Amino acid sequence: MKRQILLLGVLLAVVSVLTFGGLASAHSFRTGNTVTTGAKEKINHTLFAAGSTVDIGSEVDGDVFCAGQTVNISGVVHGDVICAGQTVTVSGTVDGDVRLAGQSVTLGAKVAGNATIGGQTFVLTSGGSVGRDLSVGSTGVTIDGNVGRDVAFGSDVATFDSEIGRDIVGTVNNLNLGDRAQIRGNIKYTSANGLHKSAGTVIDGTISRSLPPKHESKRGAVFGFSIVWFLYWLSALVLLTFMLALAFPRVLDRAVRAGLPWPWKPLVVGLVASIVVPICFIFAAVTVIGLPIALIILLTWILIEIVGIAFSGYYLGRVLLRHSTWPLLIALTGSAALAVLMFIPFVGILVLVVAAWIGEGLVLLAVRNHLQKPIYNLAPKSVPVRKVQ
Repeated sequence: MKRQILLLGVLLAVVSVLTFGGLASAHSFRTGNTVTTGAKEKINHTLFAAGSTVDIGSEVDGDVFCAGQTVNISGVVHGDVICAGQTVTVSGTVDGDVRLAGQSVTLGAKVAGNATIGGQTFVLTSGGSVGRDLSVGSTGVTIDGNVGRDVAFGSDVATFDSEIGRDIVGTVNNLNLGDRAQIRGNIKYTSANGLHKSAGTVIDGTISRSLPPKHESKRGAVFGFSIVWFLYWLSALVLLTFMLALAFPRVLDRAVRAGLPWPWKPLVVGLVASIVVPICFIFAAVTVIGLPIALIILLTWILIEIVGIAFSGYYLGRVLLRHSTWPLLIALTGSAALAVLMFIPFVGILVLVVAAWIGEGLVLLAVRNHLQKPIYNLAPKSVPVRKVQ
């Protein structure tokens, strides 16, 4: 009974998503180990791409959503670019905004709008530019391309060697300004060290530095986080995954095994769902009659998010213990490893996003595989009567 209630709740979210089924006709979904679009190809709609290697070289008249180990976008995009991967490189031209997450992110495109970046290292090349604002969270930041307006950043080392249209605001350990740096506004930063600038640096505004607040070192901290906070999330994730493996070992293992050969399939399903479900929620919430549906969508999606993280933990455990026949051991190993990865600075953000998308995709695919085709004839089946001779 509890299992049926869970499936019913997920079904309600899926039905709500299917309300916007017409959107799918305006989208292109491409998955596989390698996803490539050539320069001569033109895509006249939004593109979703997921694979080990994603290479988009064509003109796209719409938005681009992608995920992969290596992501390269060199075409012209008449919309936004939202991508995540280990190595992400965007060149060419982007008419809208750019949102990128990865271990190594390189932006060499002419971006007309804003750029939001999260990663371990980030480089805005001299051939690239951002028309409006640039927001970066990264260990190392190198800005060699022009930015039209403001730059907000947080990093260990940041180097600016280009023209910035307005202000620079950030928190940094070492801030460097090169010979080609031209700051048309103010520089306001928080750092324990002073600014390093070259002789050719031009700053039109003022420079103000704030000292970082002094924190007492926390004994027993894990990756800069309190050991109590780390142990809480570690215990919560391990307990949740363990309970699912204890209650539904075969269902959980079957769903995860189905995603092992094609990891990009649940990833792209989760990515698409994380975009479409909020649209459904907003559409239902703005109408009075749709408020109950909006509440159901919200509660169901929260449940999918929570359960999805546990699915991702078990997925990682199955990758680490591929030949194990003990689901509880797999759940403990995978969830513990996932919790540790989430607490690694900068990389943990990417791990959390990818784990959420994969988990959501695994849950939705598992529900789809377990749902039976509905029967709308409620009349009881006639039982043949055997004649007694």
